[in-house]
Amino acid sequence: MGESKIPDRGYFVGIISLVAAIFIPVLQANGVDLNWQASLVCYVVLTLITVWSLLRYAIPHFRGWKRISIAAALIVLMGSIGLYATKKEYSREHPISSVSTDRSATGSKGSTGSTASTGTTGQSGATTPPPPPLTHSQDKMTWDYDSHRPDVYFLALCKCGGMTTISAFQAVGDNATDNPIHITKMYLRSDINNAMLPVLISVANYSGGIPGGSESVEPQNTSGVPAHAHFRVSSANISTLYPGQPVQVPVEIFLKDFIAFTFVVDYDGGHYERHFSADEVKKQVAQFEVKVINESTRGVIPRVTKKPDSSPQVIVNGNQTTNGAGSPIINGSDNTTSTKPQ
Repeated sequence: MGESKIPDRGYFVGIISLVAAIFIPVLQANGVDLNWQASLVCYVVLTLITVWSLLRYAIPHFRGWKRISIAAALIVLMGSIGLYATKKEYSREHPISSVSTDRSATGSKGSTGSTASTGTTGQSGATTPPPPPLTHSQDKMTWDYDSHRPDVYFLALCKCGGMTTISAFQAVGDNATDNPIHITKMYLRSDINNAMLPVLISVANYSGGIPGGSESVEPQNTSGVPAHAHFRVSSANISTLYPGQPVQVPVEIFLKDFIAFTFVVDYDGGHYERHFSADEVKKQVAQFEVKVINESTRGVIPRVTKKPDSSPQVIVNGNQTTNGAGSPIINGSDNTTSTKPQ
């Protein structure tokens, strides 16, 4: 018979401690500097090292199914953790288009009647209040359109004169790092004709040290986004793509060229892209239409109304009567000044 192997759990504990010292930081690094391919390789290598040390030093005296079962359980445990983290990192690098993405809409009355709008940045008039803080993640930048909040719009839509129009793309970003981020370029790129529309960043205006509103400028003309700061971006007005169109471009014109598009950001040697699918864009427009209807019917009180083709009627001395032309007869003579009972 062969020599019986004696377990040396000291070696096993030492090796596992070393693996844990690497494994945990790898988990924490996901989304910062480690892409999903590198993450997958690290998890596979670390799992193999752990299983090897288990078989060689912790349970060398086990045989048969007992040895295989323990090793398989460890592989499943560590593999599940690694698979979950790798999938999470992959989803960060390849975001799925979200449907529930709309910026809070506000209603106002102007000289042309009732209007409803999703608001824009860097333009005249009232703007929507700042959104609640975004949830920080391990990404360098997070954006409100991926927060799945029902009060966020990435299209600046407006209901003006009974027509749905659009003026810009808009978003609120968040620097989720401990360091400033310097954005060098932002733009929208159409999936239909590859047209590009610059995206600007909103900066505060200061006069004598006192803030006085804001303006939108090209990102390379700013001092960068401070650590953990929120910042607003909006595209150049969409009407610049369509000479002769008003500032508020009918949404149908925009959708012909930008039914699907990509938002691109270059920063500090890094690159970010977020694709907005045709389905996502159309659903946002449809959701805005529903919101306008809901706001226009809010507070409507049920009431009795007259049929449009009915004749005016009055009560005279307890009798209901009208003249041949549909006008009420009061005391035997035509009188259209009142329909109240006498």
